[in-house]
Amino acid sequence: MKSVRFRCPHCQSVVEIPAAKLGSAVECPREECGLVFNATPPSGEMYSDQPGGESVTGVPVASGSLESTLFERHPAMFRNRPFSSIGLWSLLILGSIGFFGGLAGTFEFGLPAGVLMIVSGAVAVGAGVGLLVWWVRMMATTLIVTTERTILRRGLLDRHSSEVLHEDVRNLQMNQSFTDRLMGVGSLALSSSGQDDLEIEVKGIPNPDEIVQTIRQHQADD
Repeated sequence: MKSVRFRCPHCQSVVEIPAAKLGSAVECPREECGLVFNATPPSGEMYSDQPGGESVTGVPVASGSLESTLFERHPAMFRNRPFSSIGLWSLLILGSIGFFGGLAGTFEFGLPAGVLMIVSGAVAVGAGVGLLVWWVRMMATTLIVTTERTILRRGLLDRHSSEVLHEDVRNLQMNQSFTDRLMGVGSLALSSSGQDDLEIEVKGIPNPDEIVQTIRQHQADD
């Protein structure tokens, strides 16, 4: 099958697109990207091969603007749950201090050095694992807003993706508690149908009002 090379406007990689799909919307074949763009050849004008080279009115091969990414954001950790973040970091630091203090014989707190090291080490490891798992979950959730659609991707190994075209959005919700407003985060939910059928829901996204404004602006442009 013949193919044509295009540069993906999202990841800037040169990819091969089947020639049969020229002029249509295609997904970037790179697994790390996967965003949609229009495989539109450049416009041109035909010229006759007759003597004199008289031009013939040309028709653009295809038209339409390329889809481009406006935002790509992950849920925030500290700004979304500041008290949980402070608690886990405090346990990690105190556990580490207790472990190394018991190892050096500096701290005892009425406990044998070995017991203090085991308890403190367990606290530090538990807090560290909690922070790591939390961070991985945040990084595995990505909200992408392009000029055409909103996309929510979840997962690292097993990936789940939901998307809604801006022109199809019928329900767009943004929720912010008092703490969320102070921290500049919030929850977003949108769908192309009624109130009870939300296709995209994500919490702790930074600057949600900016995203809502952008979606509404592109709805008006469409």
